[in-house]
Amino acid sequence: MPLAATGLRPFMRSVVITSVLLVAMVSRASAYVVVLNAIKTGLYSSNGGYDGFSYVTGIQLSWAAEMRGFVAFDLSSLISGTVQSAVLSVANPESVNQVGPNDPLELRLFGLTTMDAANAGGPGQTTTNAANFAYIGGGLAPHYATQMVNPLSAPAPVVFSLTGQALTDLETALQTHDAFTAFGFKIIKADAQEPKPLQYVFGGTDLGGTVTLTLDVTPVPEPAAAGLLPAALLLSCRRRRAGRSATEE
Repeated sequence: MPLAATGLRPFMRSVVITSVLLVAMVSRASAYVVVLNAIKTGLYSSNGGYDGFSYVTGIQLSWAAEMRGFVAFDLSSLISGTVQSAVLSVANPESVNQVGPNDPLELRLFGLTTMDAANAGGPGQTTTNAANFAYIGGGLAPHYATQMVNPLSAPAPVVFSLTGQALTDLETALQTHDAFTAFGFKIIKADAQEPKPLQYVFGGTDLGGTVTLTLDVTPVPEPAAAGLLPAALLLSCRRRRAGRSATEE
């Protein structure tokens, strides 16, 4: 067997072993699953009203305004990367549908991608609150998912498994270390007559509720990690040349 081939085998073996170890190290260090608690919950109503805790959504009083709830999370401490999956779980103590007690309520979830702490509205900000109410389900906010909520299923939480645009928007939020990533809710209801029939979800959340966002993320390798393999190959080449020089001497 030629000497070149004989010397090449140990060299290639060391390169392969080094590459496998580096890939394994980067993979083990990167993928993570995190469960985030909502940093804020609340609602907006069609008359410019606001609540800083309850996120009840729909018609809760026959002559009252419609309400659309929202929940927000802080992603600023997370490492950016590809979001493999995302699950939003929202506590639902009570749901009511006077149109049909056993008929599911159509609950739509929207991404509030333009909302931040500065424009989130609040007590006394009637114009901003009304604008945020209109934004949820108004055609500009991306529609992420729909759940048919059976009123009899309460107090089971409402769970959304996010896909498509929702995952893309979450990845963007991770890249910008967004500290206020929000979702809004809207009930598709029957309210043509007065008084309006009661149709709502998330009743009983006057003090807020347990709202979590579970993310499975594979971060983009850091530049330093990406540069390990070329450096390892260069080191292996230098060692091989040094070994050959010593042998020849």
